[in-house]
Amino acid sequence: MISPKKKIRAVLFDWDGTLVNSLDVKIRNAGKLFQQAFELSSKKVEKAYRQHSGIPRRQLFNAILADLGRPALDEEEFNNLSSKFSRLNTIALSDPTLPELIPPATPLILNSLQERGCLLFISSSAAKEELQQIAASLGLAQYFSASGGEIMGSRPGFNKGVDHVSHVCEKYELTRDELLFVGDDLSDIRLGHEAGVMTIARIGTYPLDVLKDYNADAVVKSLDEITSLPGFTFLERPGNGKSKI
Repeated sequence: MISPKKKIRAVLFDWDGTLVNSLDVKIRNAGKLFQQAFELSSKKVEKAYRQHSGIPRRQLFNAILADLGRPALDEEEFNNLSSKFSRLNTIALSDPTLPELIPPATPLILNSLQERGCLLFISSSAAKEELQQIAASLGLAQYFSASGGEIMGSRPGFNKGVDHVSHVCEKYELTRDELLFVGDDLSDIRLGHEAGVMTIARIGTYPLDVLKDYNADAVVKSLDEITSLPGFTFLERPGNGKSKI
């Protein structure tokens, strides 16, 4: 359970499946892409993607290929495949009119936390440029820039989990006790715990009983429940949300 009197000054959100219902679209894109590139069954690729989702992209791609009996990608192969994947995702997910792409609770919680003075971050395994373009197209990027936070994607040596949390603590002069990570995947709970921060799981990709079995600090059905959870408050960080860099 959440320890009492925790004072949260920054919230890190996973992207796919947490802030936006984009996971199914990306899984279909991966199925098509791997089928074209490696003549693999799109259905088998989709199954492997769903099983390994939430980890850095290069690890994800190699895990999918390993499951299907293919060798790991070298640097050039990965960069080429990742660029194609980002283009597919950006095109498919940059339409705010897509049904149920943005849960109603997403802008509500981002606005509420921003008004409380919290620093807001996207902490995702996707490429940063892809996240920035899609978030801007969907009208969500403004919340992170206005709060004084940032959009963080994964790259070699800088991935969701310990890397992102360490970066936020150092750059914004925060302690791990002042951070909250919010995700939807089992890997999000694991990464949050490995990084030493409280982790809230959103029901959706997995049901309540599965998420509880992975010892999330709290589980919510909708993101707008976060600020009403007992045990912690959201407080403005000294310095009006400005980093030291």
